[in-house]
Amino acid sequence: MRKYIPYLFVLFFLVACDATKRVPEGSYLLNKVDIDTDTKTVSESHLKPFLRQKPNSSVPIFGKVRLHLYNFAGNDSTWINRQLRKWGEPPVLYSDRLTAISAEQIRLELNNRGYLNAEVDTFVVKENKKADVTYDVTGHEPYRIFHYNKTLNAVDTTIHHILLEEKKLDFVKEGDIFDLQILEKGRVDMAKTLRNRGY
Repeated sequence: MRKYIPYLFVLFFLVACDATKRVPEGSYLLNKVDIDTDTKTVSESHLKPFLRQKPNSSVPIFGKVRLHLYNFAGNDSTWINRQLRKWGEPPVLYSDRLTAISAEQIRLELNNRGYLNAEVDTFVVKENKKADVTYDVTGHEPYRIFHYNKTLNAVDTTIHHILLEEKKLDFVKEGDIFDLQILEKGRVDMAKTLRNRGY
């Protein structure tokens, strides 16, 4: 039991620390960010990289360790305080502007993935100098490829035969979601194949 005492002490210390200690009056610590989406083909994890603001890093059980280290540092320039600030992480302050930019970036990505009528609403709960942000994503029905016409055969039969042989013309089908990423990947694959054949 004794060997666990130092860990219990550290845990107690971190829990007891005030996460908002260095948050200025009128500002809010970005405490939590969630993305709720109803889109079946675009997950929350896919949309997270488009967030322009994320909370302080967190460690399971111990929470925002680096933030607590930063808060624990004193204001003078002693070695220990400099180290604590170096190891620590300053509080991430909630920003209306960055939240709006994040929502727009998420919407644009959904457009690229075929959800051309996507809507992104933001809900912010501010309490005790902390802000929890939720991005509520409504994708609506995605646009699909209604008609796909392979006209290449009429333009250049040799190139058409090469791409057909290499199976580079089957990356999209009628009924597929209009996904610009898939279309761009198909274009790049075709160009690479033709370059390898000397075109």
